[in-house]
Amino acid sequence: MKRSIALLLLAALLAAAVPAAAFAAETPMLISTQETVKYGYKTETYTEMDRSYREQGLTVKISIPYYLGTINEKIDTRLGEAESDILVLYVPSSKWDGNNFYGAVSATLTTRGIKVYSGSDSVVAWKDLYNYGFLDVNGGLYTFDGSSMQMHFTAGPGLYTALAAIPFGSTDSPYTRYEDAYAAAVEKGEELDYAAVGADFILVLDDETIDTFMENGTLDKVSSFKWPGLKELLLKTRYTMEEGSAEGLQNFETKNFYLRGQFLDMPYRIQNWYDSYVARCYNLNLINGYPDGTFRPQGNITVAECLAIACVMHDIYIGGNGLFPAGASPWYNMYVSYALANGIIMEGDVDDYNAPATRAQVSYIFTNALPDAVFAEVKNSFEFTDVTGATPYFSGISKLAKAGIIGGYPDGTFRPDNFITRAEACVIMTNIVDGDKRK
Repeated sequence: MKRSIALLLLAALLAAAVPAAAFAAETPMLISTQETVKYGYKTETYTEMDRSYREQGLTVKISIPYYLGTINEKIDTRLGEAESDILVLYVPSSKWDGNNFYGAVSATLTTRGIKVYSGSDSVVAWKDLYNYGFLDVNGGLYTFDGSSMQMHFTAGPGLYTALAAIPFGSTDSPYTRYEDAYAAAVEKGEELDYAAVGADFILVLDDETIDTFMENGTLDKVSSFKWPGLKELLLKTRYTMEEGSAEGLQNFETKNFYLRGQFLDMPYRIQNWYDSYVARCYNLNLINGYPDGTFRPQGNITVAECLAIACVMHDIYIGGNGLFPAGASPWYNMYVSYALANGIIMEGDVDDYNAPATRAQVSYIFTNALPDAVFAEVKNSFEFTDVTGATPYFSGISKLAKAGIIGGYPDGTFRPDNFITRAEACVIMTNIVDGDKRK
């Protein structure tokens, strides 16, 4: 990061800060995207250890998801002209919550001999409109608890100045919250010290803006800025999204490493029938444990949890990274938006996302997440004494059964209305992604 640019931007950001309540009043909107997306773009998580303030006792580790690459541009904004590295992100249209991109930038802070003040929640990132020069509009906020920061972009795709103003001071200060420290400084005619945490510029793209750029050479139809180097970056990271085949199953790769005994309720010394399925799904990053260190294999899985898993499976299948922005309220809102946009569920399908999922519901949600080719039939028919063509979600049950992914109980029933456990859901997930485990 170029320190001089960061300080210039930080000064303007502090002058333009507005209360976070302005954002809280917004109502997230569910969005829809193009019905067919021809291309996806390979992304990764950008990480950086920022030591700009190390001499003052502050080190920051920054994490930015959906990173495509970096281009260098000369940007002429309201603050003046600056040549700077610009981080380019690709956030698929279906992963936006209306205009909001939650968790755009995260950071953890390590301090030495100083105190950072929590509670500062001003808007610190703005979107620079590139259609008539570069004009700024309020478009971001961050939350900060004294040791970690998360920044959200709230004005849709575009160029963002993405710096959070983190206040800090001497360990002798009696204050812990920003508001108190700020009021005391004003009363004394003094100023707080601030660290500019984030990135000078982040260009966030979605499918629509990329399509516009590929067609017109600009990110907006009335813009004249050409973004040298951007087309080359997009072409380098682009891949064709294959629909209608089972080839996407090869995208499921090990991302975690399961250790027996890592969950408190799955101790090392006890072996269970579901251990290998939980391990497989955990390693693929399809499911995780709870904050209290448990996995709860025999606990019910909720509709929201199933929906989140289905969205991750779909995203990985089409070449994505399986990551979704955090910070929405409720937590599953982002997954609902994605599921609706990609036909995993339809409007009105779910009355209560927090309710336990039934075996039939899971069949419906999981089969809608992937193309029919994934569920190639290994048997021509199936017989469950309690399943007929009139059974809700019959199509999903039929697909899983004929593909050898699910079976019934010894008495010949499927029990479609029974709740499903997290362990049982892991069996279904494993059988879907690992075709050799089907019977």
